[in-house]
Amino acid sequence: MAQPRHDVFSRNEMNKTGPRPLLLGYALALTGGLTLTFDIPTLRLADANLASALLFRSMLEVLAAIGIWAVWRSLRKDAPPLIPGWHGLLVSLFYGTGSIVFVTGVVASADEGATGAMLFLLATSPLIAALLAFFFLGERPAPATWIALILVLLGVGLIVGNPTAGSGFVKLCGFGVASLIAGAITVSRWSGKSMGFTPLIACVLPALMGGMMLVDGETAPEVGSWFWLAVNGAITLPIAFFCLAQAPRYIPAPQAALFYLLETTIAPIWLFLIFGEGITPLSLLGGALIVGAVAFDTVCQIRRRRRERRTVPFRGA
Repeated sequence: MAQPRHDVFSRNEMNKTGPRPLLLGYALALTGGLTLTFDIPTLRLADANLASALLFRSMLEVLAAIGIWAVWRSLRKDAPPLIPGWHGLLVSLFYGTGSIVFVTGVVASADEGATGAMLFLLATSPLIAALLAFFFLGERPAPATWIALILVLLGVGLIVGNPTAGSGFVKLCGFGVASLIAGAITVSRWSGKSMGFTPLIACVLPALMGGMMLVDGETAPEVGSWFWLAVNGAITLPIAFFCLAQAPRYIPAPQAALFYLLETTIAPIWLFLIFGEGITPLSLLGGALIVGAVAFDTVCQIRRRRRERRTVPFRGA
């Protein structure tokens, strides 16, 4: 019978399965997920057009990553590499391509009034991550995780209203982004390496796309507030993606992917408080389902890990 996991992954997982690393993984995922909820509000406050947002905020992310890494390395010798080997190259390719596909899908869905379909398909990322982890890593998601995945899909369905709207291209973009994020998380989990800076360096790809849009002369740079664009690109996204990219070292891929969906729930609340955008009762119910599902799965996994540790027999020398 074939071994369910690669040797590299087994060693890394054995070193990170205690209760403290597990709590660290959830703390990183929660911090990253909550920080990511400020992405859309700060970008809206920046009031930049598509090309400017792609170019300048992506450049800020790359510069922030390089700056933090340089300071870290000058103070301590344990700074993780910006792109750790071929695993890092693959993860950066997933994240960079995902950013481009996401922007393309958002533009197309806005033209068609089908943002709901895009969001709903993005919410399948944890499910795809669970399947990838099962087939490639041999990780069997716990029953609590499957329950959480179903509740999340139901919650997103309530938020977006009509998840079947939109063209096949929009749906392909949504599913493509979900698959790329799931792939990046799964490779990060498999490698066991620190990938905190990798998604930030991957922003070179969307920056190039934004630059090409401006160079062609048909689009001019347009930024309403450089302050809020700097908050978005140099603070919000670096913190969010660093934490979210580190989390799969300590917790399974589908559980890490669940925390990306906090943005779907909490960002509309910030938009309501800042811009006065309305929130429907169904959106509140859907958001409560998503937050409840993430909390339920997290608590169940922590309790299960503690029970497993208590039942491990003591082995003397």
